[in-house]
Amino acid sequence: MIILADQDPEYLTNMKLQFDRQRTNLQLIPCRSLSELQEVFTAIGSSINLVIYNPVDFPGLPESLGDTGKQLVDFWPLIVGASGNQTDEQPVSVYRFCRICDLIAKLEKRQKDLASITLFPSENQHASPSPAVEFYLLMSATATGYQAAISRQRLRQMIGSGQRVIYLAIMPTYQMCCLSAPGIGPSLSDLLLKLMGKAISPEQISQYWQHNPNGYLQFRPPDRSDDLVLCHPDLLRHLIVILKERLEHDNEPSKVLIDCAGLPLSTISVIAVLCNICEIIMPGNDNFASEAARREISQFLALLPGTCTIRETRSDG
Repeated sequence: MIILADQDPEYLTNMKLQFDRQRTNLQLIPCRSLSELQEVFTAIGSSINLVIYNPVDFPGLPESLGDTGKQLVDFWPLIVGASGNQTDEQPVSVYRFCRICDLIAKLEKRQKDLASITLFPSENQHASPSPAVEFYLLMSATATGYQAAISRQRLRQMIGSGQRVIYLAIMPTYQMCCLSAPGIGPSLSDLLLKLMGKAISPEQISQYWQHNPNGYLQFRPPDRSDDLVLCHPDLLRHLIVILKERLEHDNEPSKVLIDCAGLPLSTISVIAVLCNICEIIMPGNDNFASEAARREISQFLALLPGTCTIRETRSDG
């Protein structure tokens, strides 16, 4: 995954469009500011292979990123111009108005030269047996918002696989249509408090779920409607990490449906990068809201690692 950092929005849009037209395995993420760049690092730092940046707009890179820049393969500065000669002794750079085919050729050559680094992983490298534990994120980008009927359909499909199914609804309590009434035991509000104090181990997380009559395990809802929606994204990420550690330790084939509604896309992206599958319910009509949704979702999808399968479901909502 490659970041292109420049403050010219038209340049970024043009470069992104040309990269997409080439249909390579490259994923290009445009960034216009240092704060935006830092947000991307926080979300998917381990998936970034390269940063191509304008040194005039981003002076001090990579030092200004601090420790987050250490995991990157390299930083390539943008040089004003269209082409030029470069010696082997000079650091690698990119001419700002070079042809896209020339840039891609340079990236492919870099892949061959660095045997230990793969910018363009082949399909065989990603091929692996189905995971024993599958995390499935579901969200809606439609004007009507949460669609419980699709959530119920996905749960029935997972139960039909014969595997253990765990349902985690991250939304206001008044939208949790797939939950049964909570029984006796600690709730998600209690779990969030434990996570804040780092006072919980993966083995303890089963204390916070109960059996649903429809055949799956559910987390008991929080005590207050906004507890999950307003909590810090890092807490939700920690919750998913601990749940994953617990299920992998159980060594039992399991499916987890993480049902999101009412959350900012920045929060959902923190969760989605930990999932195997991300399904987005997209609007099927054509209006301003639908166009805005498609634009925002395309930026959201660019943050996901190549190991996450993307599925889109069309809706009239």
